[in-house]
Amino acid sequence: MYPEPPMPLDNRGRPLPHLRGKKEVAVRADPVTNSLIVDAPAQRLAGFEQIVQSLDKLKVDEGVELRTYKIRRADLTSVSNTLRQLGSSGALGVTGNTPVTVSTEPASRTIIVSGPETIFAQVEAVIEEIDGDIDRPETTMKMYPLRFAKAERLQALLERLLTARLRESDDAPARLVEELLEVAADAASNTLIISAPEEIQSVAKQLIEALDTEAATVGRSVVKIVPLTFAEANDVARTLNGAVPNMELPAGGPVAILAAVGSNALLLTGASADLAKVEELIEPLDKQPFDPEKPAVETFALTHADAGEIARTVERLLIDQQQTDPRLLAYRLRVSRGRYVEPPKIRV
Repeated sequence: MYPEPPMPLDNRGRPLPHLRGKKEVAVRADPVTNSLIVDAPAQRLAGFEQIVQSLDKLKVDEGVELRTYKIRRADLTSVSNTLRQLGSSGALGVTGNTPVTVSTEPASRTIIVSGPETIFAQVEAVIEEIDGDIDRPETTMKMYPLRFAKAERLQALLERLLTARLRESDDAPARLVEELLEVAADAASNTLIISAPEEIQSVAKQLIEALDTEAATVGRSVVKIVPLTFAEANDVARTLNGAVPNMELPAGGPVAILAAVGSNALLLTGASADLAKVEELIEPLDKQPFDPEKPAVETFALTHADAGEIARTVERLLIDQQQTDPRLLAYRLRVSRGRYVEPPKIRV
């Protein structure tokens, strides 16, 4: 009932014992205390205790055998109930005074039957008939290349829709749905590969034709680089990352914004429609800041005074203001972020 895990092999067929998994259930006997020591997951101990209780009777009748049967497809509880009813009604054969007991081990889908040797031929015939091969629809495999939609994005949606359709079909038993349907996506060729009954293939074709349209490209991610002329990339990226999560984006987002400091540019990743919306915010942020100390040339026409005589006086006053006015000094420190910047030359 509890075999060792299979031995893994390398590509040359050599065993790899160090990769072999641990045995899930280990049973040891302690002759001194007449006890069984079981090492198993907690969820499997309940079924194990049931088996031990059915075997640990005060008196074991002569001729009683114990056999186990692996159930592949049928419902484990239904099979065990059927065997119990047949055993209690005597339909399994002559048992005399020996009762027929049936226990189950759900984790390994195993049925344990104890009784006289004469019943097991009938037990095996019943299990073979109940758990034998059943009529199942033939499956076909088809490939669907996509033009607009991404195969890996449609895979989960199609699998969910086709599974629901297959469950509603009368041709496929509910327990075989997972075996009859498989949807795989090949990202390299942007192709969906579907293995399913022919009826489901026609449904899949209709769904793919409806979903593989130009509208599917709206949410496709693209990368865009936006160079900045005046603003600093770090500052703009910080501002946008705080504002974008609260925006109503056409494709629903998400949009990733990174600052490329070396080139003073922004790296945007997301749907094209979303990036266009974000770029609308970048333009007003990348404006040339107002600088009162930016060099400029202005001309003043004098009516009465001699320009040559007062030019030196005006120049000296302006230079003195530039060097001593606290408002200009504070502004210069704020703009230069504490670094010394040579003030512009004043000429009159």
